[in-house]
Amino acid sequence: MVVVVVVVVVVVVVLVVVVVVVVVVVVVLGVVAVVLVVLGVVAVVVVVVVVVVVENAAPNITLRRCCDT
Repeated sequence: MVVVVVVVVVVVVVLVVVVVVVVVVVVVLGVVAVVLVVLGVVAVVVVVVVVVVVENAAPNITLRRCCDT
């Protein structure tokens, strides 16, 4: 009887540990995904700002004109 109780307790503890590990991995992957999305948005904003600044700073040398030749 004691052996059965010990086995059940060990199985329950192992299952709880597995569930906790899975939850932690999912949360970490979620955070990584959010960080990647934020970095992507920041990269797009930086590119847009750089293009606008270049267009405004040097109106004679636009990206369109340099690439149309």
